[in-house]
Amino acid sequence: MRRGAPRRPGRGRRGLRWFLRDFPLPHLDEVMPPSFGQYQNEHTRRWAEKIASFDGFIVITPEYNHSTSGVLKNAIDYLFAEWNNKAIGFISYGAHGGVRAVEHLRVMAGELMMADVRAQVVLPFATEFENHSTFTPGDYNLPVLDTMLDQVVAWSQALAPLRAPQANEPAAPAGVLASDVIVHGPLGRIDGAEQYQASLSRIFALTGTLEFRKRWVDGGDVMTWFDLHPRGGSAPFSVAGWLHVEDGRISGVRVTFDLGRLLRAGDPGSSGS
Repeated sequence: MRRGAPRRPGRGRRGLRWFLRDFPLPHLDEVMPPSFGQYQNEHTRRWAEKIASFDGFIVITPEYNHSTSGVLKNAIDYLFAEWNNKAIGFISYGAHGGVRAVEHLRVMAGELMMADVRAQVVLPFATEFENHSTFTPGDYNLPVLDTMLDQVVAWSQALAPLRAPQANEPAAPAGVLASDVIVHGPLGRIDGAEQYQASLSRIFALTGTLEFRKRWVDGGDVMTWFDLHPRGGSAPFSVAGWLHVEDGRISGVRVTFDLGRLLRAGDPGSSGS
């Protein structure tokens, strides 16, 4: 549902329809976690812009192996902030009405800070599809459909203050810039920018020197940016180091950089350009 749009088609209201096939997305191919909001690909930015324009959602899902479809799961996983503080309702179908797919989606909605409404339209193949293929729903589904739509609208309106930009708050992801971060884990202790920079510098020692630029902390994600100054004087380029911390332990480490430039920077016979 879009901001300011009438609620329901067929009752003097305008309906807005969109489908995942209108937004073809490959398997999640963003380098950074979605919670950082630093989308590098045009298909991600286009998808994020569309989702950000809505205040609430009605999701129609099949059930496969006790869960939702891979296409829908992938599309949800691409984003984070664009889903936050919005309402979501479900229409499901399958051999058992798709109820187990929705249970999975409700867990995902909680992680994405969404309000999933209680009312749900359940469409079993045996009663709502002729020969398990042609959709022939009964009118007895309409009352719960109306209830679900009303709940999504009500929760979308109730969450509106949380979606509004707050005074004295920058329009940025929910994180804080930090000059010093202390992390303990099985991979050792990282205490502040200097120690972290030293650990990465050993990795890039043959090609150049690292200069600390900034650090971003968002929950359990710690992202640090450096400039790598290649030996030989060619232009510096960016290196990003990402850590994920759970229960005080480092559970994920990733370093991203331009491999081609790194190899050229380490080649004494290369100009580095």
